[in-house]
Amino acid sequence: MEPNASLALESVAIPVHVETPDDPRGTVVLAPSAGGRWSSPSLTRLAEIFRRQGYRTVRFDFEYRAAGRAFPDPMPKCMACYRRVVEAFHPGGPLILSGQSMGGRVASMLAAEGFPCVRLICFAYPLHPEGQPEKLRDAHLPNLTMPTLLVNGTEDALCRRDLMEGVLARLPANVAMHWLQGVDHSLKPAKGSGRKPSSVYEEIESVLAG
Repeated sequence: MEPNASLALESVAIPVHVETPDDPRGTVVLAPSAGGRWSSPSLTRLAEIFRRQGYRTVRFDFEYRAAGRAFPDPMPKCMACYRRVVEAFHPGGPLILSGQSMGGRVASMLAAEGFPCVRLICFAYPLHPEGQPEKLRDAHLPNLTMPTLLVNGTEDALCRRDLMEGVLARLPANVAMHWLQGVDHSLKPAKGSGRKPSSVYEEIESVLAG
């Protein structure tokens, strides 16, 4: 599959993929993980779920990935890229900010700054770097005022469950958490979990429909 749109930024044109069902109920913008792209299998499956539920989906590459670089840009630059995509491809109506791993973190930081959206949904939120649980990325989370859903696996190496539960206890009631049993940071069944990959996305679809 090829991207069906692009957005010219200062240094590069980033690929964008937009899919619109009949009579969409709103738009979901999905940002990839730090090492992912708009076409990553996990982001593609998440987009499919949202479209089945009637949403227009917008996926894109961050500027550094489009330029062929592996290391992420500073967070303000990633946020600016996300913002530009929304401004260019959101036609109006209800807007959900979303993303996987770093993409979800970027979306959450925009939402915490007051970027207008009706909901925030983060998949595999990276609460801390792998192996560095003392470096929590939670300072902005109490500023989330819109309905927010965080979806992480219980075997996520970037989101230790006990640490996230401690953070959640300090967050407002509009922030909800769903744990995917036996699932890792890439939204895949962890070794020995006994889960089938399809069951992960079936559970996610059920949670989003609830």
